[in-house]
Amino acid sequence: MFKKNPPSWRCVACKAPIAIDAYYCKKCRALVSLDLAPDAREIDRTFRTKLNRAWHMRAVAKISWTLVIGISLVSGSYFANTIRIARVDNHSSATFVMKVDSPSSPFQCSGTICQATVEITNKTNRSATLRGIPNIKLASGKRYGPVNLTMGSEHLYFADKYCHQSFDLTFAPKESKKFLGVCAQNLPGTQIATGIEILSAPQDGSPTKVILSVDMQVAVPSRP
Repeated sequence: MFKKNPPSWRCVACKAPIAIDAYYCKKCRALVSLDLAPDAREIDRTFRTKLNRAWHMRAVAKISWTLVIGISLVSGSYFANTIRIARVDNHSSATFVMKVDSPSSPFQCSGTICQATVEITNKTNRSATLRGIPNIKLASGKRYGPVNLTMGSEHLYFADKYCHQSFDLTFAPKESKKFLGVCAQNLPGTQIATGIEILSAPQDGSPTKVILSVDMQVAVPSRP
């Protein structure tokens, strides 16, 4: 598919293009035979010739290179967008912003438990408190809440420290808290996770509401 074409030649005396089987140069009539006068010709490495050869590549080769370049651009754009949406403020809160660590592959899974870590920052110039229950949300709209580690036998390393059942955090002005673990159990593998949310605790039958969230667009790792 990508067979290399023979080189282009030119006359040493007048620099005119010549055919590979040329005997005389058409422009200056110099002997340029490959057998009789090999030193009278040279490979044409000018930019114009390279551009002309590229333009006249076989259709299959041109289409193939176009596809390769196109796929690379699309893949790069998707990867960049995946990182961007997980690291920018989606304005779910006027006080806090949450960002996903390792946004292209945020989940670490062991057995039935998957964990992602986030960074939460107080955007304001005043102290603030964040209270709520972390959840992972899938494209289906279903939420998976925090796991009860005392009920499971398959734990992540240091899961007792990095799988928060709930958040009750106090922030100084502009303070950031890093590596806050959010865990869920039985996340369906290969499903798309669209975000991590911190929900208000239910009280007196009132519905919960989203206090803070971060958007994602990443597949949950498949597991046996």
